[in-house]
Amino acid sequence: MKKLFESMDNYILEISQMIDFLEVICSEENINDTGKYLYIIINLLKNKCERLDIKRFELQEKCLD
Repeated sequence: MKKLFESMDNYILEISQMIDFLEVICSEENINDTGKYLYIIINLLKNKCERLDIKRFELQEKCLD
């Protein structure tokens, strides 16, 4: 259970860091130079969210057992 919470915390931290990064590259002054990277970043975030959802499911299963 402790490992599940730790991994969830790590995923949340990584996603928060990615959000901060997105705010910088999506600013008006940077978007023309950085827009091409948004697709890659979006895919990374989707993968992180999918993994977090799997961890959430595992945690839910363990708690219900």
